[in-house]
Amino acid sequence: MMGHVFLKLSGNDYKLAHVAHAVSFYTIINTYNIPFLIIESTLTGMKGYFSLLPYKEQLSQYLEENRNVWEYRLRLSREARKLIYYHIWELKDLRMKYFFTGYNCATVIYDILSLSSRNFSRGDYLWITPKDVIKDAYRNHLIASAKLIPSDQWNIRMLSAALNKGSTDNIYTLFKKKDFSHLALSGDIAKGLYERELILSYGDYLYRQGKIKAASLDAIEDKMNKPASVLDGKYHIDLSEYKSPLKTSGESQLGVGYKMLNRHNYLKLYLLPASNTLSDDNREYFNENVLKLGETSLLVNRRSIKLESFQLYAMKSFVPWNKLVKGISDEVHLGLEQHYDRELKSHLAANASAGVGLTERLSPDMEVYALMNAGLGYGHSRLYPYLYPEVGAIIYDIMNMKTVLFYKYVYNQLGLNDFYHDFGITQSFFGCRGFKFEFNLEHRFNDLRSDDTYEVMLNKYF
Repeated sequence: MMGHVFLKLSGNDYKLAHVAHAVSFYTIINTYNIPFLIIESTLTGMKGYFSLLPYKEQLSQYLEENRNVWEYRLRLSREARKLIYYHIWELKDLRMKYFFTGYNCATVIYDILSLSSRNFSRGDYLWITPKDVIKDAYRNHLIASAKLIPSDQWNIRMLSAALNKGSTDNIYTLFKKKDFSHLALSGDIAKGLYERELILSYGDYLYRQGKIKAASLDAIEDKMNKPASVLDGKYHIDLSEYKSPLKTSGESQLGVGYKMLNRHNYLKLYLLPASNTLSDDNREYFNENVLKLGETSLLVNRRSIKLESFQLYAMKSFVPWNKLVKGISDEVHLGLEQHYDRELKSHLAANASAGVGLTERLSPDMEVYALMNAGLGYGHSRLYPYLYPEVGAIIYDIMNMKTVLFYKYVYNQLGLNDFYHDFGITQSFFGCRGFKFEFNLEHRFNDLRSDDTYEVMLNKYF
């Protein structure tokens, strides 16, 4: 969910052959019992394992799972390298428990990197995540260089985004017809470079999928690598700065603000232990996404303190549709949230919901989506299924702002065999480093009445 971090050790073996290995700490999930898994992974601990694998195997595993890999070359003294080497040798025989929030893959690598210097400066984290490791390594001047290794599908998406729709459609048509005699590159150097890389990447992808034969792949590579090409050896695509975990916001948020709900005024207190919301600046991710673990919001007034929502686990992934590799968007929610009756009054309900749909990127700064969602809720002393199809738009505005618009048609919440419409807009401003200012407006209505909810929040990332 939040990525994985491990060490790559490389050098010459006793035969002077170059070798590279991955040192990793992990656990194995072998149960579908979610409550038991939560208790075990956070309170009692799970069995932890150290692995030493050939780096090529580890890399191939992630790329086959459509996960992108960043390599950060570390700047370490000879003494620090030797100390880390000895420490890893000590760790291999220890029996250690894995805790999702307290002692995970990131914690181990973070502690190992802290051996690099007596003056290693540690950040203040609720728990340490893979991105925290990289950010603190950078802050402590340990990173010498960075390299992005994208999976096949994401490499094709990135290259497609650099070309116009006509170029991508032509490449798709050539591969669909399996007629590669007409493969030709644009005379424009930049465009031709992207076209060549896209053709080679798409050919490799289709070959691994079993959709074209080795002979066809060889013909494509021969045609793209002819010496006559003006591109040969002169240019390459550098992806090291295309997307960077170093530029993402902090993994945790603490917020305070004002909310009007059911025509009552509240002070709202908000905590997101990890990781990011749709209203955050997500431009350094490969696609717009949401991941909430333990998100909690409280509403306070003179009379009461009440739980507005608790998201044990929530995710949304808006994968833009691509003609070459397709792409499905999806979401999952598990926790407590507000559901609404015929009078549009809110009631706290247990909820498990999921949905699938499509996302279309209209421009680098704007995309629209449609999701078909269904859920199972428990509230008002009853268990009920419900539906909420949703459409929306995500826009990055001028002046470092972001707008999220959505519409939901919600049917049978609280088991009342009724519906309501839900329109919403969220406006975020990222002007101050480490802070987010956010304004939310929701308008709900049905055949009986309508109601508006307002919210103004200031969130601090850490």
